[in-house]
Amino acid sequence: MASFFLALCLSTSAFSQVGNNSSVLNPNLAAEAELAAIPHISTALAKTIIENRPYLNMTDFNTLLAKTLNDDQAGEVYITLFVPINLNIATDEEILMVPGVGNKMRHEFDEYRPYRALNTVQARNR
Repeated sequence: MASFFLALCLSTSAFSQVGNNSSVLNPNLAAEAELAAIPHISTALAKTIIENRPYLNMTDFNTLLAKTLNDDQAGEVYITLFVPINLNIATDEEILMVPGVGNKMRHEFDEYRPYRALNTVQARNR
């Protein structure tokens, strides 16, 4: 599952730009209806997400959701709604929010920095 998010994770930096992951919504860009269709996201929370844009990093977005959702609910939301992160500069906390990533994989991301392209990450995680 973590490899599913690799494109998402590398999408915010010029030197590691790989484009959009069509199966994961960016909370900075998603429409209210798209947000409200996600499990655990009420219409009121969808409006709050939109009102508090932009989210510069996943930590900021997580802080907002933590006011309403428990950790398990937030984890389920992150499968379909995630702020793109750059693995070259992401904090350990941000990397661990990627569904399916545990401490071992987080350590591997740290160990192999810097990443210059998505294929670098894919080759190292096979």
